[in-house]
Amino acid sequence: MRGRTRARGVAAALAVAALCGGCAFGPAANRAEQVGSSRDLPEESQPPDGELPSPGEEPSTEPPVVVEPAPATGTAEIAGTVAEGLPDACCAVTLPDGGLLVGEAESGTIHRVAPDGTITEAGAAPGVSGLLGIAVEPGFTGEDGWVYLAYTTESGTTRVARYPYDGDRLGSASHRLLEDIPGGGVLAFGPDGMLYVGTSDDGQPALASDPESLGGKILRVEPDGGVPVDNPRQGSPVYASGHADVAGLAWDAAGRLWSLDATADAGVELNSIAPGGGYEERGGLAPVHAWPAGEAAPRGLAFSDGSLWAPDTARPRLWRIPLNGTELTADPAPLLADGELSGPRAVVPAVGGPGLGVLDGAGGAGGASVLRIDIT
Repeated sequence: MRGRTRARGVAAALAVAALCGGCAFGPAANRAEQVGSSRDLPEESQPPDGELPSPGEEPSTEPPVVVEPAPATGTAEIAGTVAEGLPDACCAVTLPDGGLLVGEAESGTIHRVAPDGTITEAGAAPGVSGLLGIAVEPGFTGEDGWVYLAYTTESGTTRVARYPYDGDRLGSASHRLLEDIPGGGVLAFGPDGMLYVGTSDDGQPALASDPESLGGKILRVEPDGGVPVDNPRQGSPVYASGHADVAGLAWDAAGRLWSLDATADAGVELNSIAPGGGYEERGGLAPVHAWPAGEAAPRGLAFSDGSLWAPDTARPRLWRIPLNGTELTADPAPLLADGELSGPRAVVPAVGGPGLGVLDGAGGAGGASVLRIDIT
């Protein structure tokens, strides 16, 4: 959190659990035990001793997910420009067909970028300005789904709401999921089908450790806004606490959740997130990597080809962060740092294989471009 001076370190190693839809334990389950998660599973989730599966049911025999360490070095190359001229672009999300939805920061207008680069306006969600984040639910086919938006309200707090989307136009009716968040608004759906929300302490560090506040947290809610029964604290959307300003969320190939935490005076931290984990200054979990203040400003996070990728909003470049379990194979490396990027704002994974889309140049007179990035 803000003002932290924790020594750089790595989280304790963990065995990787197999992924499943709606997993009760989420990513990094055994780390939750280390930090004393208060989660209590319902009794019915644990069959009595000696009880066999019902006829037709197969016991789970899936082996743990084993992921090879990423190579210490890699490359990123701009393979082409998909689209240009997106005004005031701030955030993006990949669609199942390989296209994107891109949001405008001030107006909240949403644009669809087709795989061939065609740009169409999907509409502006009523009441939305100060757009912060955008997401679509897993399994969304491009028709009759929901678009999730995080935005600043007139009171200065953050709201998360969802709007119907038919593949062409954004609907006007909204369903509010979370209200009165002190700050921040990073949105991402996890492999468990739950919506994760990264928030800020809004310059009030005490909020990050306050269990009753939504500030300085990673929140986890169901797609309709309900609180999952398997959250670390019964009845609370809080999944992890002790953050200053969550600036990116992404899951690796083993289903582990990673985050970026930006502070005003102590740089940016990369954290491997444990359910129920605390990242406070004293006694909290140590970051896996830290960029000192003034050296870098990575914001936004995506996983592809064994590494995490983060655009640097202060010095135009793309950080490659090679993973080895809950550690790094090597220190993060700045790529595309010789003028290839003008002002990267967001990064999204490609559909169907390695590769990235980068939203670049949002502050330029010609608007932002969507770049296709080949990576190794």
